[in-house]
Amino acid sequence: MRVYIGSNGCNLRAGANRIRLEHEIDEQTHGSAELDLFYDDGSNTPAILTGISDSLATVSEPGSPAYLSGVKYMPAGAEIGIKVTAQNVFENSFHSQPVTVIGSQAGFLDQDISFVAGGNAELSGYSDPPQDSENFIVDKNIALEAGFFSLDGKLFATAKDLFTTSSQVEIPRQDNRTMLVNTYSQQSTDLLDKFLDEKYRLPLAAYDSIPGSITDLWTSSISLSNGNAQIAGLLVYPMTDYSSGYTPNTGQPDYSSGFTGDQQYIRAFRDQGNPHNSGILSLVGLSLTDIQAGGDVKVEIKLPGKTGWLDLGEPYDAGSFQGDDGDGCRTSVNGNQFAWSAGTNSTADSGYMVIVRITLKNSSAPAITELQMTSW
Repeated sequence: MRVYIGSNGCNLRAGANRIRLEHEIDEQTHGSAELDLFYDDGSNTPAILTGISDSLATVSEPGSPAYLSGVKYMPAGAEIGIKVTAQNVFENSFHSQPVTVIGSQAGFLDQDISFVAGGNAELSGYSDPPQDSENFIVDKNIALEAGFFSLDGKLFATAKDLFTTSSQVEIPRQDNRTMLVNTYSQQSTDLLDKFLDEKYRLPLAAYDSIPGSITDLWTSSISLSNGNAQIAGLLVYPMTDYSSGYTPNTGQPDYSSGFTGDQQYIRAFRDQGNPHNSGILSLVGLSLTDIQAGGDVKVEIKLPGKTGWLDLGEPYDAGSFQGDDGDGCRTSVNGNQFAWSAGTNSTADSGYMVIVRITLKNSSAPAITELQMTSW
């Protein structure tokens, strides 16, 4: 036999309760096992307080910042001071982890903050045991972890009880500055660039001969000069003033003026020991019209010591191709995948490499988020 018993709470007291069912058979009382339950009649919804006296992210200037194109970024290991105040998390019951700090946009994995009876150096605002009118205050330092990039690092938090989780609330940042974060180690390779480092970036030059090296020739801590495109998790035309309103906030460059006309980026792609006279260059963020005549971007490919700068925006014509500056080299296009040919010229004679030069003609040029050589 199964028995259902309903209760609207009127015969339960707030807090701990114990229920036992009894029935009588032949004047003998029989009882069920006792059921312990906890009744929470609290009606307040957990929330994060957003006043800067209650919740705030503070950032100190890093001793060894990460750099991209002369701009400082918060590196892996740098610490952010986090203060978060949650209200309405203590009623007749409470969650063992009342607050979650969400750091995926700022440089660390989300952190669930556990309740500690009586508090500690990082937790305060409540008694032992906590009272329903008290807050749960987190005040701690969190180190940035490897593998994050952001041009606008933001932190969020949620508060929860056993029944409800609040919506995400942004934690105000110190002085309302935009936080730049780059905790990646080297991501670029001989055939790929995600614009998170400048390991393979080459100085502006003609590259009429094979370079002796294609890595470690660019100093990322030096501010850009006119003529050089900016790396910032993507390839862009320099036009931002980082000298104020950003974290890190000292020694940042101002790229909002002084950059006119063409801004260029050069790097090599190499497949050591394997010769090629063609390939597919992936330009994520660009379409064919962007790189054709009249577009805002020009993309050129050179086999150093063998060809001039071949134009990826122009079609390859086997009948007229000489491998000179301006000769078209594009054989087909599929979205942002551009197939190219150097005719009978082979990378076997150019150090098993090609050099790619990208020219952003003006501030309207679209950003490029990834560069990759495939079919090699």
